[in-house]
Amino acid sequence: MSRVTKRYCQLRALDGAAISQLLADVGDFKADALQENNADAVPVLERDVFVAYVYGPEQPITGSFTLNLPKGAITDASTATAIDILRGTGAAASFTTVNAGAFGPLTYKLRYVISMGGVGGTAEFNNCRFKGSVDESGDNVKVSVTFQAFGCTFTA
Repeated sequence: MSRVTKRYCQLRALDGAAISQLLADVGDFKADALQENNADAVPVLERDVFVAYVYGPEQPITGSFTLNLPKGAITDASTATAIDILRGTGAAASFTTVNAGAFGPLTYKLRYVISMGGVGGTAEFNNCRFKGSVDESGDNVKVSVTFQAFGCTFTA
């Protein structure tokens, strides 16, 4: 597991009602497909000759991270566990989606904060959908999480 994320970063899932849940013991954070306007550039051709690029449809940002489950319950009615956040169970059953209109699938904002040697910043991924897998790895139970998001903002 990456020591940079574990030592210098913080990962939080925020629901539509601004409940902020810290995801503990996280590592190996990755985000892919970060691009201008979150949209593909589509070539415009006139008689098979390139003319220009125009913006295409918005594309999802994909990413992943891993975390170790602490010893204790897989699900908890009073404190949301990582599995609860992924599945919308336990204490996370009352979380509100950030999905437009506050209905439909449970989505979150995912906030990645880095602070290392006085330098840092925040990346906030919007409308995140999580999927996870659980793997016993030695003395730990590891959860590998993938996500898909639409929109991302960066701040220093």
